[in-house]
Amino acid sequence: MTENEINAVYIKINEQFKLNIDLQLKGLGYRFDRFYKIHDIINARDFYSVGIENTNLNFQDRNGLIEVLIKFVDREIANIPNELESLEEERAKSRYWDDTQHFYETEALSEKEGKLSKLKTKLLKELNKSGKL
Repeated sequence: MTENEINAVYIKINEQFKLNIDLQLKGLGYRFDRFYKIHDIINARDFYSVGIENTNLNFQDRNGLIEVLIKFVDREIANIPNELESLEEERAKSRYWDDTQHFYETEALSEKEGKLSKLKTKLLKELNKSGKL
């Protein structure tokens, strides 16, 4: 795993919520960059916030974390066709195009989609273990 995938923030989140998604994160390059416990003074309740890729995921417990991570993964998977379309537009506008590089970039997107799907499957299994599904 690279330093971006497993860092002090992810380690702390995993210690507290036992996500067990280390292997599924491998190679995705997502970085957990902040983890807060917040107390809502008005409603007298606590919740957490995790930052990943400039996105704040807010939740109250382990199941909530898994649910917001699934939504994050779904958004990332839904964005892959847009990334592919951008590559195709770039190819169409380019005067000189490296087909080999294009092949590797499209393969990387396909690999990313597969890894995200495995991550989602693992998250769903973790959610199922807690009886949420």
